[in-house]
Amino acid sequence: MPFERAGSAAGRVSDPKRIVEVARRFGMTLATDAEIVAARAIAARLIGAGIAAADTFIAMQTLTESSVFVFCESDRVTGMLGMFLLSDRGLDAIERGVFDGITPDRDHVCQPYATPVGCYGWGFAAATEQGGRAAVKAAVALHDELFWAIPTFTRTATPDGVRVIRGSMGYEIYRETDPTLVWIPPRAPSPSVRR
Repeated sequence: MPFERAGSAAGRVSDPKRIVEVARRFGMTLATDAEIVAARAIAARLIGAGIAAADTFIAMQTLTESSVFVFCESDRVTGMLGMFLLSDRGLDAIERGVFDGITPDRDHVCQPYATPVGCYGWGFAAATEQGGRAAVKAAVALHDELFWAIPTFTRTATPDGVRVIRGSMGYEIYRETDPTLVWIPPRAPSPSVRR
C-alpha cells in the first residue's frame, strides 16, 4: 500500500528530546540498560519468546536515543513502550513483507533528526494496570502529536493486545494475508495539534 512519503516536518518529528518530552507527560521515562532488561522480562512473560532480545532493545536505544520507555512504580519497572521511526528502506521492507521487527536492520531505522517516513511500534507490556495505561496513553500521544503524517505499524501478539490495539488505539489490518500486521494510516492532525 504505497503512499506519499514527501512532505513537511510537521507530523514527522524525529527529535529525541521532543519524543522524550511527550512520553514523560505520562510518566514514561527513557529506559536505562538495566530497565530495558527488566522491561523485556515483563514482555517475554506476557507475550512469549518471539520478541526482541534485551541487547537488541539496548542497541536500538543507543541508535535512536528515544526507542524504549518505562513506567516505574516504587522503583520497579511495571510498564514499557518500544517504538522506532522508519527510514525509506524500513518502509519498503514493510510494504514488501520482509521487515524483521525482532532484529531490525539498522538501515531500516530513521536516524535522529532525519525525516522519518513511518513508525514501528515495537509494542507495549505492563505488569500493572497503571503501567499499561501509561504506555498506551504515551503511544497514542506520540502518534497524535509527533507522527500523525506518517504511517504507524505494529504487530498484535496477544488477545489483550488485539483488543487494545485494534480497539481504543484505532489500528487497522494492513494486509489481509498477514492479519497480525496492523497500521494507522497517515492523516491530518487533530484539532488539538493544529497551530
